[in-house]
Amino acid sequence: MTHKRGYFNLKNCLEKVCSLIEPQLISKNVQIIKNIDDIMVYGFENEFIQVIINILNNSKDEFEKIVIEEKIILIDTKVIKNRISICIKDNAGGIVTGKRIDTLS
Repeated sequence: MTHKRGYFNLKNCLEKVCSLIEPQLISKNVQIIKNIDDIMVYGFENEFIQVIINILNNSKDEFEKIVIEEKIILIDTKVIKNRISICIKDNAGGIVTGKRIDTLS
């Protein structure tokens, strides 16, 4: 894996991650809701992908520990004051709120 900074499309990157993880989530009846803007970002794409995979896997693991009827992961992106906000939430408690991930800078 190269540690190379460059421009990449955030939407395409997140869609790529979801296509890798989604089959595992679907088999566990977990739904991913995506509200992802088409944004070009500068950063470490491979590291960013790994971080998102880890977050989604943590969420999947938490869903396996609890009994809940509707299992949802929400991925939401937006630009706020020239900064990119990526919010990933679940209703299983697998994603700790308030964490800031800075793989893009």
